[in-house]
Amino acid sequence: MRHVLVRCPRHGVVTHYRTADPRAAGGYRLRCSRCTGEAVLRRKRKVKEILVAEAGGCCQVCGYDRCIGNLTFHHIDPSQKRFPMSTCSGKSLAAFRDEAAKCVLVCANCHGEIEAGLIPSPPAGTGRIAPKPPPPGGVAPRLFDPGA
Repeated sequence: MRHVLVRCPRHGVVTHYRTADPRAAGGYRLRCSRCTGEAVLRRKRKVKEILVAEAGGCCQVCGYDRCIGNLTFHHIDPSQKRFPMSTCSGKSLAAFRDEAAKCVLVCANCHGEIEAGLIPSPPAGTGRIAPKPPPPGGVAPRLFDPGA
């Protein structure tokens, strides 16, 4: 049997999965499925925080930085993509850094506009440019000028 119901001190009675562990009695140990899922989410969030900080901390097109969940890594050249940054797990931080070097950090709105062909993608490795003050009564200009 690969999974059993066991009491977890944190989550109560939940499914536990058998995982190989040569150091444990019987050659396996039981892992709480909810504890495992929470650990995976914590690591994914930590890796994303590190990568976003290293990429400038904000959208490289408009400067958005309010919610890290709305920032994504857009691959400049899709043919160079080894794995999707958003859904991949089980990779080392070094592997994520290598992949992020091929990307540009953009917010969800700018990513959608880049994918739709409405604006060009900034080049990879560009950092955040200091914003210009908005014109009187006007809209603040984008940090990366798509017309340039």
